[in-house]
Amino acid sequence: MKFKIRKNVLDNALSFVETPLLSSGGDDIPDIVKNVFIVCEKEAVTFYGTNLKTMFSYSIKTEDIEKVLVETPGECLLLSKSVSKLVKKHSDDQWVTFDLKKGKNKEEANVVNIRVSKSSQKVLCAVKVDYPKDILTIKNESSNASIPASVYVEAVNNIFFACGKDSQRYDLFNICIEFNENSLFFVAGSGPNLAVYNANLSTPIVSGNNQFLINKDIIIRESKYFDMQNGYVNIIVGKNIKEKDIISFKHTNKDEVIQIFSNIINLDFPNWKGIYNIPPTDNKLSVAKKDFVDVLERILIVSPKSVSLQSLSESNIVNICSDDEESVANNNCHYEEEVETIYNSINDSKYFNTKLLSEGLKKILGDVIDLELYSSDERVSIIKAYSNSFPAYSYFLSALPGKANDDYEYSEEESEEEESEEI
Repeated sequence: MKFKIRKNVLDNALSFVETPLLSSGGDDIPDIVKNVFIVCEKEAVTFYGTNLKTMFSYSIKTEDIEKVLVETPGECLLLSKSVSKLVKKHSDDQWVTFDLKKGKNKEEANVVNIRVSKSSQKVLCAVKVDYPKDILTIKNESSNASIPASVYVEAVNNIFFACGKDSQRYDLFNICIEFNENSLFFVAGSGPNLAVYNANLSTPIVSGNNQFLINKDIIIRESKYFDMQNGYVNIIVGKNIKEKDIISFKHTNKDEVIQIFSNIINLDFPNWKGIYNIPPTDNKLSVAKKDFVDVLERILIVSPKSVSLQSLSESNIVNICSDDEESVANNNCHYEEEVETIYNSINDSKYFNTKLLSEGLKKILGDVIDLELYSSDERVSIIKAYSNSFPAYSYFLSALPGKANDDYEYSEEESEEEESEEI
């Protein structure tokens, strides 16, 4: 095996495929997890990294001779840290040469001579490798959806705030993706809030309705590498050679292909459509997002628990009021501030988590946001927040006065924490 690759392209490939290696944890792990697998072919040079639960691949097509040049096809397994350390100090436009020299016998080790400019280093490597590439690859495809990379990144960025914390239920800690006819839903929820992004598809999905639960860290890390201005993301679902469910996210941009494979979490996401499908209401207000969020940020400094909305009669003004535990006990309303609205037709609301409301509203694109208020029963109210020019909806469930109410669930079904099964 022998090929040359630009140093900046090599940096991008290594930083991407090292992602699952960083999350493997501990020293007592297989050597294959500590290394990067390089496959050099006439059509492309591909780098792989895995933690045996997910696999990341970064492929550079040989059509672009300014990025990679292949002389001799082959493959090898190298310690990722050794390669990164060697090329780190060199400039981005330098060529890095990988030259594999196989041992003449069993006693003589296989080495890869890595050269950058006038410096070189020999790194021990394995040539014949039982890498789990086939186990983590989809063989029988069942669903396939394609959306612009910009839409994918936009969806992930706008629902991430609603994901649960590590200490909460494991199903709420992750992101739900649902294929539904010509729509692709990205959903996240942690009990007191729910975020839904509806990506309308220009082409039909291969199969019918499907719902999948994916580790949020995988999706977030991958989206950072996508070029929002170019290309499409293909979301593919199917089974591997062992009939296990696998999901793949593939982004092709010019001469580079970024892809991730992961097993699907075997848990059901709570029923979010009961909230998502609530009918429109006239009990709503429209506000300038910046003004409204600025007030919430100021209230967070004074009283970080919860706020309510109180309409002032015969004017487009709404009071944002806060009560903490101490002021409730003393029957004193300790803080309120007025915000001018564009449209105001609301009844007084129950209390909502101030921090979650602020973080969620920041994610909505647009200068003007609409807030619809619903009362489902005597205890719970819902705020539906959105912008007319943006296909994302955020839902906030009410708290009790003076309570942050981080643990309220919109589904009463309980799920024990369950880690992804190792492939």
